[in-house]
Amino acid sequence: MPNVVPGKTVFTLDARHMDALALQRFTDEATKKMQGIVNELGMEISINMWLDAAPVPMDSRIVDILRQSMSKK
Repeated sequence: MPNVVPGKTVFTLDARHMDALALQRFTDEATKKMQGIVNELGMEISINMWLDAAPVPMDSRIVDILRQSMSKK
């Protein structure tokens, strides 16, 4: 079977963090690195921040269940 090099690749990066500033720094750095790579390779990139939402705390009941579960391990 021959190797195939795609003409186009589409993927999603789901980045989450409770600190909005930390999340923004991460996405800025990831965008910068991806842009640098495609520039170096003579390629193009299109980044669509289609779901850019502020962090929301997880329900405290779920956090408690997770903590209890992990303490049993």
